[in-house]
Amino acid sequence: MTSSLTVESLCFPPQPSAHLTDAMLCMCCVPEPGADAIEILPTGDEGQGTSAMKIKEQPGMVVEIPMKEPELIKEEIPVKAAPPEVKELEAVWYEFNTKATKKDGKVGCKIEPSAMATVNRVNRDTLTRDYCILRQLEPGCVLRDVEVMDRVLRVNGVKGTAPALARRMAESAETFEISVQRPKKIEITLDKKTRDGMKVSEQDSCGLVITDIRGPFESIARDAKVKLFDRIVAIDGSLSTADELRLLLSKRDKAAEHGKKEDESSECLGVFEFRCRHGLIQNPMVSIQLAAGCLVFRLTDGFARNALLANQIQLFQPLVEWVLRTLCGFGSNSAQRAAKFLSASCSVAPLLLGAVQRIYGMRLSMLVLVGCFVEALCTAFTGLTGAAPNWAQAVTPMLKSHELAVIATILGFYALGYGAVTSAMPALTRKSAPDGSLCTGLMQAFVAVLTAGAIFGISAAALAQSFHQDHLALLTAVLALLLGICFLPPLGGTPAPWARRILRWAVGLRPEELATWETHSDSGHRLLAPRDANGSDALAPLAPVLWRLVLLLPFYAAAIQWTTSWYVQTLYLDRNVAGFEIPACLLQAFERLMSLAALTLLRATSVLKWKTSTRLSLGSLLAACAMFVSATVEYWRKNATRLPGEEQISTLSILWLLPQFALIAAAEAFIYPASAEFLSLSALAYGLGCAVQASAVAALGLLLGYLKDWIPESSPNEGHYDKFYFCLCTSCLGATLLFFAFPFSG
Repeated sequence: MTSSLTVESLCFPPQPSAHLTDAMLCMCCVPEPGADAIEILPTGDEGQGTSAMKIKEQPGMVVEIPMKEPELIKEEIPVKAAPPEVKELEAVWYEFNTKATKKDGKVGCKIEPSAMATVNRVNRDTLTRDYCILRQLEPGCVLRDVEVMDRVLRVNGVKGTAPALARRMAESAETFEISVQRPKKIEITLDKKTRDGMKVSEQDSCGLVITDIRGPFESIARDAKVKLFDRIVAIDGSLSTADELRLLLSKRDKAAEHGKKEDESSECLGVFEFRCRHGLIQNPMVSIQLAAGCLVFRLTDGFARNALLANQIQLFQPLVEWVLRTLCGFGSNSAQRAAKFLSASCSVAPLLLGAVQRIYGMRLSMLVLVGCFVEALCTAFTGLTGAAPNWAQAVTPMLKSHELAVIATILGFYALGYGAVTSAMPALTRKSAPDGSLCTGLMQAFVAVLTAGAIFGISAAALAQSFHQDHLALLTAVLALLLGICFLPPLGGTPAPWARRILRWAVGLRPEELATWETHSDSGHRLLAPRDANGSDALAPLAPVLWRLVLLLPFYAAAIQWTTSWYVQTLYLDRNVAGFEIPACLLQAFERLMSLAALTLLRATSVLKWKTSTRLSLGSLLAACAMFVSATVEYWRKNATRLPGEEQISTLSILWLLPQFALIAAAEAFIYPASAEFLSLSALAYGLGCAVQASAVAALGLLLGYLKDWIPESSPNEGHYDKFYFCLCTSCLGATLLFFAFPFSG
């Protein structure tokens, strides 16, 4: 049995069939010994129509095929182009260090424009921000052994983005040291057709940055080992600027489209390949799916955490009274102290878990998974106790002799779960984005979604409290945690289409920025060690971070008040608004909403691009204002008349508390994103930040034991909450002045 196939499109570009009189056979159709023989038979009269190919089932037989090649075919049908020539001019990357001494305070070199551009331009530049490329060496340049297109990796041993490295060279002492990387140099000869599918950037960079590899060029790039973000620096041996190279390629394309000779549209591309694409700056965890999953989980985690702790004062009063009823009296002061001690224990746990992760090289995603299930288990236990009191009463006699141990165990496990999630999530989220403006935007969204989750969690707790069914909020929190963890590996992850929508909405990415993110995900990362691939990074220097955190101690002490003492303050105000009694915890949802609104407003401006110390000082100033307003409102509350039949409840409306909640929310919008940028370098660094916050809260809890004249166990009408708030206001003002007096960047 034989079959006939047309030969026109087998190995060549389509040509008019009238020009074909005989068949042409490509090398892939030559039979091997033992294969079917191939015979060419014309389908029409000789010299007309097209030729066809028939396959005869004659094993082991090779047929000699006479080929007649008219002159017309020689002129019209192009011969198949040879594979593009690839020549490695310098086959390896290498790095070296060189010392330099400035002359008249100058280095004598020019670097890529993105590194010297304005802050607004740099934050939008996602292609060249990580490449500090030497563009020009002026006469008398003090840098020895360097060449144009070398890349500066470190200045005085410190890595950074291109703007940071350029600034560090300019501001360094007279003598400094830089680490330089020399790129791998490749030449590729190809034509317009084989170059189809290669896209280059429109930016004014050193050479043309390759931003997309598709179509015919994809196979050529694979053979030549050319990847995304390599740079074309010359065409036919001519070194030119990016604009000149782009114009030359455009002219070649137009010439090919107008039927010019093939050799006029061919070119020899000189490509520089930088190893940082393989892991010196980027990391193998860059992924839009991972980033979107982190945001979704952080939303659900914020919901669960705040649904549990929104009513922590009322939660701790009966809980701790159960333990301490035979030891001492128990009231508002002790409840606030218990809440602060729980917050401190939860905040110090991230440091412990961060150290464990660092020592044992645990995967960050696995640490989050374990912490999530521990949180869910402890929350479920608390919720089931309220949902099934008969079950609780049956269990209680069995544990009655170990009441303190049981409570301490539950709180301890919850703190560990909280610590695992809190220490790992910022670092995991940061690693999912390429360095630069994309990472900054993601970390801002990270804080925003946590705030949004808190709003939903507090609202759920308030709704459950209105119906006296607090346990329903806790059980909902458990379901939210289990749902959120499904968006992270290894349980499933976020589908790519969902991830794109989430990042467009949460981070506000433009299509080209999202494409850049995805191309970072596709690039190779062969040079990373297994430990680095698991998410453990080099230990960042913690000393510069520590003193910044010390100056934030007053803010941390002030920020804890809106969940503790301000909650008590709310209980002694008139909560009836338009005939509806507002739950005390609902103001916490208002605070979270104001924080989200402030963060959204700041993201739309250039404020979040200011120096870190400037943002921290403004946050401390706003916290001082919040404490001043709360002290003033407390003074008015104490001196106002009482509600009829309510000797302890002031006639002052609860709405007077809204300004202080709004001010502390604005302070958080400044401080938390700024601190997250330098704390999320590693789980240990973020754990240190949480530990410093824990020390502030724990110290405040200890101090309250000696301030019972100001914060009494009974009603705040018998104390002086206003004096307490004025002291916090003064400490925040002191921190503000220190931030202004000793500014820092980064």
